[in-house]
Amino acid sequence: MVLLPDSKRVREWGLFAIVFLSGAVGLLYQVVWHKYMALLLGSHARATAFVLAIFLGGLSAGYATFGRWASTRRWNLVRTYAFIEMALLAWAILFPVFFAVLFPIVSHFYHAFGVSSALTDVLLALVLLGPPTFLMGGTLPLLTQALSPDLKSASYWHARIYGFNTVGAAFGSLFTGYFLVPQFGLSGALWLGAVGNGVVAGVLYFFYAPQFEPAPLRASRSKAKTKTDPKEYFWERLTVRQKALLGVGFLSGFYVLTLETVLIRLMGLATGASTFNFTLIVSVFVFALGIGSLLVRRLEKAKPAMLFWNQIFVALALLVLYVSGEYWPYWAHVLRAGLRDIEQNFGVYQFRLALGVTALLAVPVGLCGLCLPLCFHLFKEDKERLGQDVGYLYGVNTVGAVVGALVGGYYLYYVFNLDHIFKITIGLSVLSAGLSYWAFPQRKKRRWDRFQLGAALAVVVVVLGVARMPLYTKENYIQPFRKPLPIEGVTFEGKAAFTKYLSRNTTYLHYEDGPNTSIGIGKSEYNGEEFSRTLFVNGKSDGNTRGDLFTTVMLGHIPGILARKLTNTAVIGFGTGMTIGVLSLYDEIDSIDVMEISHAVIKNSNYFDRYNGGASSNTKVHIHEMDAFRFLAAANKSYDLIVSEPSNPWVAGVENLYTSEFYRIAKKKMNPDGVFVQWIHTYSFTDSLLRLVLRTMNEHFRHVSIFQLKGGDIALLGRDFDMERADFQRAEARFSNYPPVRNTLDAYGITRLETLLALEIVPPQLAISMGGAGARQTLDHPRLSEGAGRAFFYNASVDTYEQRRKEDIYYAAVDGSLLSEYLGGKAPDMKLLKDLSISFCDHAVSKIDGLCKETVAMAKVEDAKSSLDLIYGSVVPTRDLAKIGAFHNPPKRGFGQDDLHRAYEMFDVFKAYYSPIAHISVPEMVKRMDFCLRSTGLKNTIHGECLLQKILLMQMVHNTDQEFQRTVDQYYAWFRQLGPEVRNYSRFKEARDILDRLVN
Repeated sequence: MVLLPDSKRVREWGLFAIVFLSGAVGLLYQVVWHKYMALLLGSHARATAFVLAIFLGGLSAGYATFGRWASTRRWNLVRTYAFIEMALLAWAILFPVFFAVLFPIVSHFYHAFGVSSALTDVLLALVLLGPPTFLMGGTLPLLTQALSPDLKSASYWHARIYGFNTVGAAFGSLFTGYFLVPQFGLSGALWLGAVGNGVVAGVLYFFYAPQFEPAPLRASRSKAKTKTDPKEYFWERLTVRQKALLGVGFLSGFYVLTLETVLIRLMGLATGASTFNFTLIVSVFVFALGIGSLLVRRLEKAKPAMLFWNQIFVALALLVLYVSGEYWPYWAHVLRAGLRDIEQNFGVYQFRLALGVTALLAVPVGLCGLCLPLCFHLFKEDKERLGQDVGYLYGVNTVGAVVGALVGGYYLYYVFNLDHIFKITIGLSVLSAGLSYWAFPQRKKRRWDRFQLGAALAVVVVVLGVARMPLYTKENYIQPFRKPLPIEGVTFEGKAAFTKYLSRNTTYLHYEDGPNTSIGIGKSEYNGEEFSRTLFVNGKSDGNTRGDLFTTVMLGHIPGILARKLTNTAVIGFGTGMTIGVLSLYDEIDSIDVMEISHAVIKNSNYFDRYNGGASSNTKVHIHEMDAFRFLAAANKSYDLIVSEPSNPWVAGVENLYTSEFYRIAKKKMNPDGVFVQWIHTYSFTDSLLRLVLRTMNEHFRHVSIFQLKGGDIALLGRDFDMERADFQRAEARFSNYPPVRNTLDAYGITRLETLLALEIVPPQLAISMGGAGARQTLDHPRLSEGAGRAFFYNASVDTYEQRRKEDIYYAAVDGSLLSEYLGGKAPDMKLLKDLSISFCDHAVSKIDGLCKETVAMAKVEDAKSSLDLIYGSVVPTRDLAKIGAFHNPPKRGFGQDDLHRAYEMFDVFKAYYSPIAHISVPEMVKRMDFCLRSTGLKNTIHGECLLQKILLMQMVHNTDQEFQRTVDQYYAWFRQLGPEVRNYSRFKEARDILDRLVN
């Protein structure tokens, strides 16, 4: 037996530390299991609501069962709780195994019960979450019964157990979301949680359990128990006050869970719906609940009226919090505006947000956290039934939370907007106050009359306050988080100026908070005429009919032209419907299955019909309100083309559509010659994240290439077939023979098939090299959302053009581009270059600076008299234009220093501009080096310089050729006759050593 130190304070605080750790591990599991279930059932709001309901329902059943059992005192309850922790340890270790078994067969559930059946959600959540959450429900009743020495001090012990456990849960959520999952993945986080369970179980079993051996049951208590029907006993013994307290507990659970979902949504609208913000608001919310319980003093002396006034003050505090919601976007902007766009400031910003949110939630949520300890204090009557009282009180409270998760967190959003639901939570707190009125014993009449008068006035004040509060200004939510820098004349001029600035170019046509997302549809006007519409999802633009026009239409046209078959097509994300409208133009397409997770987006899709050709009502289009992961897992047909066009990967839940498992499912649902297109962006992104996405796609598709879209948008096109001449002929026919297709392509600047092919800036071989080896984006270890969230903060970006040139095989890989293959390895002629310049340099829709630059440079290389450099002189730097002149100034007799300098300039231009468009002739450059070798003797250092230049050129493009090896041997021979006294000898020697390593 191991005993604790004699100090009562040491024992007490050691126990609270263990309770704290138990709470931290509990919410760690909730966060991780929630992510697992989202992978299994999808990220749709209904599935999320059912998972949360099962989680809370398991807790409720555990509270009731262990509470009743604890009152029998048959076992050492502390030791029993240690066994529960060990059981949770085992479940945590085995959970990934259970998940791995269920994940491959989940499609059978969909086929048996229907892909949209709620029964699937309930069954799978019940199997995976029911047992552990039931066990978690033993914490409060077992420890309250075991640790309370008498009835009087039970309120103190219960409040401390509840408080420390809840505060621990807050830190567990924070630590898991910000550190554990990004660093160790889901299974790694579970293993660490299991270690925490082991520590809790070990300390309780060996240090505390010996101090809490149960006392014998009182004879009268045992006798009473045997003579009473259990069901009748627990209900019939309740007084009116206790029943009212159960009602308060139920309502408290309902409005607290509803409030939490409201605040999560509001935080997302103000700061962006990233995983960080979800973690932050949940952690602060739970922390405030725990602190509210811990800060109360002398709870054992609390009067019954305290509960009533607690609920009234909750309502008043929520009323103030409601008013503050109008200012959240502006305050978040002010907190962000003073920070530079550097990665080191990300933690500073998150800390500022945490402090701000804590300041806002501390009072209202802290008061909510005081409610249950107060209810327990007023509810308890018998020391022997403490565990039972806790179990039933918290069980009913958690049932209320279940209803809150389903009704307040999901179904109410079909009827009400966010601000209405916030008002409903305030109304529920007032109703809870009314119920607490019945918890009072009768008092002396005068005092009772005064109390009734005060109570009535308080209720009237709150009700009138709620009724008169205006609804939120929806213009506050027009991408406030995309304004990171201080705005002159706006940032420090107040909220009204900020709102006016946000809505200066946009007028809302419609706003709606749906079960899954909040959407706004805005229009922009010029000279009184509408010229574009924007879809805002959770405050962020998810598509504009003008700014995103080229991106959305080319996501349909590129695969529409290049795919071998188009009969069955699927699109992930409806958005503005532009991609869907483009695909519907192809006669070969019979059906387009659209997976859209947002009910509100589907409901209001007709707002964009004037821009997308009526996509929402097209008979080819079938819209499914469902998570893409879930839909494809259950699909019973194969697709020729899948276009994945989700939101940004920093948005919570989106990164699952970039995982290896998702690509595996998608490929399984594709025909052998199918094409998969993945939209991604290079803004708010880093080089390592782009490589991560490429690496993950490369694992599943033989050929992955990158197409440049508008601005920072790119498309990753995956296929398993090699492009053959027949494929190019089919593409030509589609391009030319479908008038609607040809007309839209002409309108968007794509006037030739070569122009479309030129959008491919990274050919497949190069994409493999860029992806490289290393970690992938997987369900078990998601990395994308965390990295993208940080990149979004400090405004990182990827220069794809420069990144591709860093690859050793870049220059050789250019020959494998679609444009090069289509042109038979030849460089574009001047006619094509002029057409490309019109598309990429002039056209309002298809203008792309990177491709324009390459086109102008190549035109100048091909023709010294080309006027493109004059027309687009600002595109190519003047110094580069001067270097290009070297291509048209060959040596006349011999080969001197000036000729060598021009050769270097040619090589610089080659390295900077060589691409599928700027297909600069390597043989012509090699010929000039050969002329140098013929014109200079072996004793001339220029001879060695030309040999090195020739070797570099050949090594870049085809270093396995016999000519390459022969040139290397010539350099060795030249170097051997070189004396150390020759100028630049050390540099030539270093070049020889490098060649040795390269060849060998």
